[in-house]
Amino acid sequence: MNTQELRKRVPGNFFYLLILSFLLIIPASGEDYVIRLKSLDVSKVSEEHFQIKGEIVNNTDTELKRISIKFKIYDPSGEVVEEDQILPFVNPIPPRGSSPFLIPIRYSRNMEMEKVTMHFINLVGNELSVDPNGYSLEIKVPK
Repeated sequence: MNTQELRKRVPGNFFYLLILSFLLIIPASGEDYVIRLKSLDVSKVSEEHFQIKGEIVNNTDTELKRISIKFKIYDPSGEVVEEDQILPFVNPIPPRGSSPFLIPIRYSRNMEMEKVTMHFINLVGNELSVDPNGYSLEIKVPK
């Protein structure tokens, strides 16, 4: 194929290539998140502890390996006073499978706790997209 033939073919196929690349880049509607939050419950366990428990669902057709839940605790002024990571009980999470999780948190006597945020991250620390399913990933600390 010489250069002139190539110039004739490219404009004719450009439109089809553009549509194909658009379809490959844009995820299917409703499937554009990796994790779906199936349930979430926050409860005060004692005067010293509260807990966040729930269940997450792998919304992909591939196994999710080495997923962790990072949580940050904030004081009333919005400063992070503590952060930590936990693993869900099932790890790796099979395709379309689920795993419960439990985050036990001890009230600190030295600082006020206002809220907790949760982030789902992979092995290299990248945050995964989450469908909160009506729940908030920013949780008020029970008093």
